Amino acid sequence: MRTLKIAFAVAVALVVIESAALAVVVTDKRTTDAKLRGSEQRADMVTALIAVSSKFQEELSVLDQATSEGAARLAGQDLNGSLARTVVNDTLASSEYAIDVLTCDRSGKVLAIGPEPWRWMSGTTLNANDPVVLLMDDNRPIVSGLFLTLEGFWAVTVAYPVVDSNGVVSGAISTLFRPDHMMENISRSLNGMSAMVQQSDGVILYDPDTTQVGKDVFTDPMFEDYPQVRTISSMMVGNTSGSGQYDFAGSGGTVTKLIHWTTVSALEARWSVAVHMAAA
Repeated sequence: MRTLKIAFAVAVALVVIESAALAVVVTDKRTTDAKLRGSEQRADMVTALIAVSSKFQEELSVLDQATSEGAARLAGQDLNGSLARTVVNDTLASSEYAIDVLTCDRSGKVLAIGPEPWRWMSGTTLNANDPVVLLMDDNRPIVSGLFLTLEGFWAVTVAYPVVDSNGVVSGAISTLFRPDHMMENISRSLNGMSAMVQQSDGVILYDPDTTQVGKDVFTDPMFEDYPQVRTISSMMVGNTSGSGQYDFAGSGGTVTKLIHWTTVSALEARWSVAVHMAAA
């Protein structure tokens, strides 16, 4: 009988050991599968980021180049003449994202402008704080920060000074566009992910949540309860590329998101372009 008890005890011990070993195998497999899903998710995000940031950079460069070429063509010319109107139309045609193109004199008086719905502005004077007027002081081209137009939408302008026949700045040419419309269109192909664009000062140029556009991540109350969002934004300001994760409000409560970003640029403007998605 004693021998049977010992044999039974040994058998039970073996079953316990085998069960524990099986549990470890199952747990390890789940951990491995989770890590694999996470790796695949991040790889997909990097691929998506390359695609959207490259296209965004391309479109931004087109606007910059077209405006620069317009300024060169207008050097020493009448900024309200037939050539100016031709240059305005050509610059508009260079990009589907150009909302309006205008020339103005050194005082900020609008001269030639297109397309047709904006021609009512001809003869008016730009606000003293308008980025186009401000560039006259520095006499150098700019890609402005995001600003709210009189029409009520957020926009950015690319502007170049124009010189007269003596090489003195006589005015400027400016192209207005909406970064949110640009990225909204570019990011349509993203599957299970979203894109966002942030200025180097923390102001959001684009997010699918349109209530965030124009908000400063570091100061706006919308982000007060989400310090991780502010930490990520700070990392984006200080690093040209990177990745991380953060918690933010979702439709069903707080959601943990993964984010990867890189940097695009035009003139002195530096913008962080990112893709983010819910963590697997």
